[in-house]
Amino acid sequence: MEIVKRFITDRGRIVPKRNSGVCAKHQRLVASTVKRARYTGYIPYTVD
Repeated sequence: MEIVKRFITDRGRIVPKRNSGVCAKHQRLVASTVKRARYTGYIPYTVD
């Protein structure tokens, strides 16, 4: 899950496309992967 954490800010938000450096197609894949990881419990929804 270290790869997914690259696309999460320290506040727990998904990094925008202009900062992540991926194309629009792959940004949609990143967003769905992050949401799936949150749902399955690999990464938290919020930061303490």
